[in-house]
Formats: sequence, structure tokens, C-alpha cells
Amino acid sequence: MILVGMTLMLLLASCGKPPVGVWAVLYSDPKGDPSCSNTISHNFLLGQIAETEPEEETTWSSTTETSSGQHLAFWQVLEGEGALILADGEQAWLGAENEDGGWTFSWSEVETTKSTDTHEWGYEFVESVRVEEEANITMVPEGDEFTGRRGTVTATEGSWRESDYWSQEIAEVGSSGQMPSGSYLVYPDEAGDLRALANLRDTEDCPNGECELTIDEYCKQGVDISGFRVTEEEAATYLALEDAGQ
Repeated sequence: MILVGMTLMLLLASCGKPPVGVWAVLYSDPKGDPSCSNTISHNFLLGQIAETEPEEETTWSSTTETSSGQHLAFWQVLEGEGALILADGEQAWLGAENEDGGWTFSWSEVETTKSTDTHEWGYEFVESVRVEEEANITMVPEGDEFTGRRGTVTATEGSWRESDYWSQEIAEVGSSGQMPSGSYLVYPDEAGDLRALANLRDTEDCPNGECELTIDEYCKQGVDISGFRVTEEEAATYLALEDAGQ
């Protein structure tokens, strides 16, 4: 009986207390752009996969620098029937306890779009894109404070198919079509310089009269977070002051 009681006490001690309540959350300044990798396939006759995104010829140049400090937000963690929910604005994250006593809250979404443009004079363009986004928040509470991380993974599957030739009278399409090949493919010009590749109206760019491009891209980004417990009244007061200052 004593052994059973000690075992029960150990089990209870191993379960972390759910971080129920309202939390003020500080986001650190994210470092750099998302880390991405992609796989590209195509049937362009002269197409080469660009090592970096090709630039169009232009006499303009521009530079943009962006920096930000810590961002403050408020979360509310609620305990339901057999589940823990983190409310972040209009998004709800489902939580589960980790083996280390911390908590992970997850959210995911899948969006699929497909569009087709056809013209009676023999032009067709088909675009199909599927985007799957999964985000996770980890919280490691220590009393009324916590540390953690918020990360996002985005997987994009895109495919495009377009006629290789079309009439110049189809003004809406123009001379270089709708295929986004110029963002991913290049070709060498007469001087040997690499230029962004387009599907031109009156040249043979692809075999069998049809150009195809498929891109699978995987990106991930994360930011460190920390926070402390507040009352609902304190959170409401801060948000009211923030709204008044805008």
C-alpha cells in the first residue's frame, strides 16, 4: 500500500501544472529571412535553375533594411475537456505536455487553389498551388514566467502549365505569358550572361507546344519568446492604452 502511494506521488510530480491563465508574451527580434529549400522541375529547352532569384534588366536599384525590437502580445491558455487551448487573437492552438515538463501548442492549415485560363484561339494556362502551414509554440513555465519559441514551417507545392505559342491578338497575355519561370529559371544570352527565362509567345521554348514548371518549396522560421503571467484586467488595461496611442 505504501509502495502504491509513493508511485502515485511520483506520477503526480512528473506531470507539469498546465499554464492556464493570461500571459504577456515578448517576441525577440527574428534573425534573418526564413530558411528555405526547393526542388524545381521543368521542360524548357534552354532553362537552367537559377542559384539565386534572377533579376530583370533595369536601370533602377533599391536597398531595403528592416529591423524591429521586441513585440508584446497577450495569450490566454484555457483548459477544456481533456485538452489545453491557447488563444492568440482569432487563432486557437491545441496544447500537449512534453516529457521535459514544458508544453507545445500547435496550429495548422492547408489551402489549395487551382485556376485555368483558356482562349478560343488556342491558348491555355493552368495554375495549381497547395500551401500547408504548420506552426508550433513551446512554453517552459517556471512559476509565473516562461521561456520558449514560436516556429513556422510552410510547404508549398506549385505547378504551372502554359501553351508555348499563342496569337499576338490575345493582348491580355502579352508576349511573355503568365508562367512564373522568370523567378526560378535563367538562360545564357549572346554574351554569356544569365537572364531570367520567360515563355515567349512566338518562339519554341518547350517541346510539344506546352511549357511545364513544378516547384516544391519548404521554408521554416522561428523566434524566441518569453513572458510572464498577468491578470485579465492588466491585459485589458494595456491593450486599451495601446489602442489610444494609435
